[in-house]
Amino acid sequence: MQTILPHPSDAHHYEADICIIWCFDDRFSPLLGELVARQGWQHVDLIKVAGGAKGLAGQPGETDRVYLLDQIAKSIKLHKPRAIGLMVHADCGAYGSPKFDTSEKEQEFFANELQKASMTVNHLRAAESSQIAIRKFFANFEGLHEF
Repeated sequence: MQTILPHPSDAHHYEADICIIWCFDDRFSPLLGELVARQGWQHVDLIKVAGGAKGLAGQPGETDRVYLLDQIAKSIKLHKPRAIGLMVHADCGAYGSPKFDTSEKEQEFFANELQKASMTVNHLRAAESSQIAIRKFFANFEGLHEF
C-alpha cells in the first residue's frame, strides 16, 4: 500500500447537523458547498445519488427507496442528525430532464416530488420514534429554494 495523500482525520465520533440526500449532478455541487457553509454545518452525512430525493418519492419496495431509507436509518442510528435534507433539481437526468411550460409548473412538480419523499421519510421517522426535522430543497440554475 502506498500513501497518496497524508492527512490526519479526527477519530472522535460526532453527531451530524444534517443528513442530506443530494443529486450527484456536479452542476449543483458548488450549491451544496455554499449551503453547508452558510448554515454553519460542521458534520454532514451526505448521501449523493442520481436524482437526489427522487428515489424516496417512488413506490415502496423499489431498490432506490430501500437503499436510501437504509442509509438514512444508519445516519440516525450512528450520528443522530438534527435534520434530514431532501434535494431535487431542475433539468435532472434521473427524471428524464423534464421540460415545463412555466417555472410555476416546474416548482409544483418538484414540490409534489419532495412531498412524496418527505412522506416516505416520515414513515421511517415514526418507526425510529424520531422527531427529526425534514428540510425540502429544490435547486435550479438561479439558486437553491426551500419548500
